[in-house]
Amino acid sequence: RFGPVRTAYSGGIQRKFVDRDDHVSAWSIGFSQAFPARGSEAEVSEKVVETFYRWQITDNLALSPDFQLIWGAGGRSGGSLHTVYGVRLFLGY
Repeated sequence: RFGPVRTAYSGGIQRKFVDRDDHVSAWSIGFSQAFPARGSEAEVSEKVVETFYRWQITDNLALSPDFQLIWGAGGRSGGSLHTVYGVRLFLGY
């Protein structure tokens, strides 16, 4: 359990690409960090770096592979590094 957060910040950048059919795809990368509140059980701040690519296949269909690196997950010390892979599917109707 992470507990209350004293301060958190995040930010990122995005690069958009338009294909010949006017489908907009994008590559993004971001970073966030959360600092535990004083007196909480958390030992360290949690840091996350995430990158993904959103591939707009058609007007109603997009696919987005995602990759995350997480340090200090849940405010636990010990230098553990977690990797998270995912794929998002967006359907419009």
